[in-house]
Amino acid sequence: MVISRLLGLIFRTGELISAVIVAGIIGHYLNVMDNANVYPGSRFIYTEVVAGLTILLSIILLIPFTWALTAFPADLLMFLLWIVSFGLLVDYIAPMNCTWYVGWYPTYPGANAPVDDQCSTWKTALAFTFISAMLWLASAFLAIWVVTRVRRSRDPTVRRRAWYQSHYV
Repeated sequence: MVISRLLGLIFRTGELISAVIVAGIIGHYLNVMDNANVYPGSRFIYTEVVAGLTILLSIILLIPFTWALTAFPADLLMFLLWIVSFGLLVDYIAPMNCTWYVGWYPTYPGANAPVDDQCSTWKTALAFTFISAMLWLASAFLAIWVVTRVRRSRDPTVRRRAWYQSHYV
């Protein structure tokens, strides 16, 4: 049980860090688009909302309670949200033709605001989006493993009681 709690803590911390990085990159992009008076597109707003939900949920699930290890429906839902966000960002980055070199003053499509190193910034956002999705999937698998291990246990001190039983009689 100690290893599962430690792994859960590591996964939740990684989810939080990845979400903060993605939120920062996408938030900067939204700020640049707002300053240029250009609508950024719903894919970035969606990604920012998913990052915000991840930050909130991972902070809540970092609290060391047993129910935090068994929240696999939330883990699977967040995995799906991040995979959709990953696909939306890939669809946006694909036409940019990012290569190993970068121009001196690249701009965001639709804006006249120069930014530094557009391709590496978007690749970083894409990488941390994927990392966050995989961490949520790993958390879901860990939670499923913990739940099945608890259900299979014959020791009455390890098994969970039904919701309507407050104690053994």
